[in-house]
Amino acid sequence: IALDDVITEVRKNSVAYNDTGLYIKGDKTLLRFFFEQLMAIAPSGVSIEAERRAEMVYVICNIKGEHLSSEQLSGLFSPQMGRIECLVMRQIVHELDAACSHPGLRLVAEDTEKGYSISFSLLASGKPKY
Repeated sequence: IALDDVITEVRKNSVAYNDTGLYIKGDKTLLRFFFEQLMAIAPSGVSIEAERRAEMVYVICNIKGEHLSSEQLSGLFSPQMGRIECLVMRQIVHELDAACSHPGLRLVAEDTEKGYSISFSLLASGKPKY
């Protein structure tokens, strides 16, 4: 699926994203729902970047304005944090990995100067032949 199409479907005024022309293996509905959950936890704006490295596409979602402690970042995707959106995001990445026979959850939250980032990786794909 075209990553640009999925992000464009959920893009709001507070989302910055430059089209990349990248294609990934995955489910469009699940990925769209991932980005909808991301928007729900980022009221002050998000910038999304994506790049291909070898057989993977790395997606970095920068959440502006909210700083989390190291402890909060390490537990962001755990039930103890109390953010159902983050649990849904974790499960979606898990499901996308399982659907592509690519085990291993690659979902990370890190502190940044302007807030924090959530990054994950997906299997890259060539442009579909229709």
